[in-house]
Amino acid sequence: RKKHGFDLPTEKWLKEGLREIALQLFDSSPEIINKEFCKKILQNFNRNKRYYNRQFWACFSFILWYKMYFEVEKPKFNIDYYL
Repeated sequence: RKKHGFDLPTEKWLKEGLREIALQLFDSSPEIINKEFCKKILQNFNRNKRYYNRQFWACFSFILWYKMYFEVEKPKFNIDYYL
C-alpha cells in the first residue's frame, strides 16, 4: 500500500498537561522567536486543529532544539585549560 502520514495526538497531549509546558516554554523562548505569535497559535488550536497542529509543533520543537543546543549551561570550570 502507498505511504501515508499520521497525526500526532496533540489535542490529547494538550489536555493532559502539554499546554502548560508549552506556555512556559513560549514564555522563556529566545528573542528570535515571537512568543506572542506562538501563544496565539496555541489559543487558536481548537479552531482548526489540522492547520494549527503544524504551526504549534514548529514553534514548540524549534524552541526546544534552540534551548538544547544554544542555551546549554556552561561548565563551572575552564574547559580550555584541559584542551
